Amino acid sequence: MKDIFNAVLTALKNVPDLYVAENWGQLNIEQPPVNFPCALIDLGEATYSQLSRQAQQADLEIQITLADLIYNGIDQGSPEEEKERELRIFDLINTLHRCLHGLSGATFSPMHRIHIAKTIREDAIREFVIRYRCGYTDRTAVKTTSQQQVLPAMSIKKASV
Repeated sequence: MKDIFNAVLTALKNVPDLYVAENWGQLNIEQPPVNFPCALIDLGEATYSQLSRQAQQADLEIQITLADLIYNGIDQGSPEEEKERELRIFDLINTLHRCLHGLSGATFSPMHRIHIAKTIREDAIREFVIRYRCGYTDRTAVKTTSQQQVLPAMSIKKASV
């Protein structure tokens, strides 16, 4: 799972002006210790099925919380530059999707988006939770084996004449 987290972190690091970090609940603090806009990464629920030799196939959910500040909100009379600033989170959703959809690595299958939802908040933060899914094989419980050459215990007796 560490490989998946690092791959997502690296992919999002290339998005200009986006603060990227692990999600440990910092948006729930009164003055969140993040820069806006931000993308907070969390590895969600995983389901496992059994393979041979104690290996398991995992189906993992990756949650990206994308958040930005609301300055004035939008109405039909809002100037175009205010609308653009207020709606930049939708551009970020698209940019984030281009970075993550299909992202794969040596240890995990290509990620695909499965869900997006807006979170209604009581503060001036506009927040979307975007969920992706990928699979990987967990081999942490596989016992290592080594091959050893086994020679048969044989002795040759000479026949007496």
